[in-house]
This record gives sequence, structure tokens and C-alpha cells, in this order.
Amino acid sequence: AALLGGGREAAADVFFDTATYGDKELRIATLNKVKQQLRNAVVKDISIAPQLIQLAVNDALGYDATKFTGGPDGSVQYEIDAPQNKDLDRALAALQGIKKNVARTNVVGLADLVALGGADAMEAVGAPRMTVQLGRYDAKAANPSAVVLDWSSPSSGNMAQAFASSGLGPREAALLMGAWGEVRRVVDAELKKRAAATADDDDDNDLDDEQEALEAAMPTTFGDRDSKYGTRISTEFGNSYLASLLKKERAKPQELQPVEAALLESDAKA
Repeated sequence: AALLGGGREAAADVFFDTATYGDKELRIATLNKVKQQLRNAVVKDISIAPQLIQLAVNDALGYDATKFTGGPDGSVQYEIDAPQNKDLDRALAALQGIKKNVARTNVVGLADLVALGGADAMEAVGAPRMTVQLGRYDAKAANPSAVVLDWSSPSSGNMAQAFASSGLGPREAALLMGAWGEVRRVVDAELKKRAAATADDDDDNDLDDEQEALEAAMPTTFGDRDSKYGTRISTEFGNSYLASLLKKERAKPQELQPVEAALLESDAKA
């Protein structure tokens, strides 16, 4: 299955300035602060985790492989009303809020925040840590080459075209869409767990308990790496989402959602 393997890299017309955040010490301090605030945002509202991945993927799919233009450049902020970005405004608002907060001590680009947000959304639910290149120049306008990927009801052709136009194949489509689906699965399971716990707990100190749990998950400036960036919401990230789709395909294929069928087709071609 493609989700168990790695994907190839695609070139993109994105300009980097690795000195954007100053010397090594300042760069590390800025990155730590950004990652702490990203984890903080996800801990407060875990439902934005899948949205952060969508934003990152949509921004990256702006690369036009025929013209060698576009790419993950933050232009998604000007395209939030486009069909492919429907319902992603809360995730974008969270990133813009972080950008504003960090600006008090250092400048950070939204393009970098979008990329880091997608990575941290996966890390927050147990995915391996990812290295994200920093120093992107932010786009100043919407990307005319932005591809419309219908996340709610894509056909296999729509998904294939969206990734192919950016120079990516079925393997990369399965990897990215599968990761998004897995994060959604983990988040949905966590939300149901929390709802059940709230319903079963009649303790008068419910609000205090909830506040204590939230504070425990917040980042600190000391301790191990998880403590510095914030406790992971879950450690269950894996291939359960794809496995469940394969099981559904065999048992009840008529119940597959369009996005699930399109993902399975991409995985089969990978």
C-alpha cells in the first residue's frame, strides 16, 4: 500500500531565504515558538487538524508542472473562498493569529506557517516528526494555477488531475489523502471519546478537570521535545484508515464515499 512507503519530491517555483529568521539561535527560537503555538491551537480545537492538512496540500497543489510556477507559497490565504478551501477559514484564522503573535519578536511567513501547520497536525496525532524547510517568500496574490480538488466528493479523475498537474502521481495522492483521512479518523475517535467521558462524568469539578487536562497538554519551554511543543493528542496515527477502507471495499463497496473510492483507486495505481 502506498501509505506505507515514501513519496518522491516535486520541484516547485518557490523561493527560499534560509536567512529569513536570522542566525541559528534565533531561527531555532522562532521555530520552537511557532511549533508551540501550532500545537496550542490544535490542542484547543482538535477539529482543525484535518483542515490544516487540507490547507497545506491545497497550497502545494498550486504548483503548475507545465509552467514551473506556483507551489507552497501561502497563496491559499487569498483563495479561502475557492471551492477547494471550503470550511477551512478556522484553520487559516488560527495560522494568521500565530503569525501576528510571533511578529512581536520575529517575522514569520504565512507560507511557512501553512507548511508547518500541516506537518504538526499529523505529529499531534502520533505521526513521525517531519522536517519542514523554512524561509519561503509569501505570495502577494491568489495563484491563477490553483487546482480545484473537491475534498468532500472528488472523483478519481478529479483527484488524479489535481495531483498530476503538480507533477505528482497516484502514490503521492494516496500518501497525502491517506494521511488526511487518518488524521480525521484519529480526531473523530478522540472527539467521541471526550464526549463519552463528559457524559459519564457527573463530578462537580468537571470544569476544573477539563482545565487541568488542557494545561497539561500545553507546551512548556522545558523538558523533552514533546513537552516543548506540547503533548500529542494521540499516538494512534497509522494505516487504520486505509485498512478500514479496504475492508469496506470488500464487504460493502456501495457504502464507500466518493473521497474513499478515489483514494483507493489512487492507492491501487501506486
